[in-house]
Amino acid sequence: MTGVAFAVAGDVVSVTMQLAMTCPSTITPRVTVTARDPSNSPVPLAEGEATRDAEQLGGQGMQTVVKVRATTPGPYHFTARFEPNLGIVQRAVIVAENQRDAGAAFAVPGGSPLAQCRHVDVTAGGKPLCLSPRVELYDADGGVVQTLSSDGAAAARAGNVLWVQAGSSLSRFVETASGFAADPDAGPLSVPSFSRMAADEHGLFVAQSGALTSVEVTPGGTYLQRTQFDAVTTEPQFLWKRGDEYLVLGGFQFFDTQLCSGRFNDAGRCDSTGSFGTPLQGLAAEPAGLWAWFPDPFSTGAAQVIALRTGPQLRELVLPTTWHPADAGSGLWDTGAMLRSDDGQTLLLLDRQGAFVLQQYADRPLVSLTSQWVSLRGPSGEVLIYRR
Repeated sequence: MTGVAFAVAGDVVSVTMQLAMTCPSTITPRVTVTARDPSNSPVPLAEGEATRDAEQLGGQGMQTVVKVRATTPGPYHFTARFEPNLGIVQRAVIVAENQRDAGAAFAVPGGSPLAQCRHVDVTAGGKPLCLSPRVELYDADGGVVQTLSSDGAAAARAGNVLWVQAGSSLSRFVETASGFAADPDAGPLSVPSFSRMAADEHGLFVAQSGALTSVEVTPGGTYLQRTQFDAVTTEPQFLWKRGDEYLVLGGFQFFDTQLCSGRFNDAGRCDSTGSFGTPLQGLAAEPAGLWAWFPDPFSTGAAQVIALRTGPQLRELVLPTTWHPADAGSGLWDTGAMLRSDDGQTLLLLDRQGAFVLQQYADRPLVSLTSQWVSLRGPSGEVLIYRR
């Protein structure tokens, strides 16, 4: 299989099938093309016949262009058989979900303080929530319901539980019908500043240089705080957790990154990912895993690879050469993964039941992204929040 491309459901997909072989002038090469959708069903051609003359490229080989309308998102498979017995060319196209005309779950006026939020979420109870730089709960019209921190804070939400870090203070809140209530109510914990957080239903991990801290709440309603001092990288940039499993990605500089993995309070391990030419860089951390990529620091034009890591598991997506990762969250918890093309298109990337899914929303400025919600800037400055 040679090459992969991206497209969007509902659009006509045009795929060039090229074979690096020439024929004598006495032979007219023919080609038979097929296209199959994600369910492996044949897709009718939008243009041309299935069997046609191949276009000869004057000593540079031959090609044909296959056009279909991709109605269903997912992977499509294209095949071109060049005759007489010249060869077979195969291409893959991943078709994104078309959310360009999706209706927003919330349209918050631009005059609301939420319009200044850099990390917008929606609570389990269905209220807009700003996770950074000021943690605040809003009503559907953008009015402030509750302020949970001053500026410069960050938060991590898991279900109806919200963890808020402001400087060296860490607090836990549980959502109620009227807002968030401190739980436990004994006051905040002290944790190191400039750390990364990751949360799930079991509790919170906090990573700082050289240490990983686990924070849980006991059945008696008190904090249980434990710290592991080994197998955690210096200057952590991204943190992921699932139960007692963790991944920490960080390091001192671009060519000196480390990926640390293990289970809390075991020996763990840290592997250098900074070998020249393949420095692993973080993209996003969310419940599905830690998104990372291998950049092309010397601009060789090589295809870039997105990796989704969950504990010891790794799945990869090779990007078309015109597409590149885009940082959507700067290491905050649950920021989602985003891709951009050389011609300015944007696609969102998520994991759905073990499969990579691409999405395209309306062409508007991105406000923020989580694993469940995407927020865009509307034409009048309003914040449009869509469920993914």
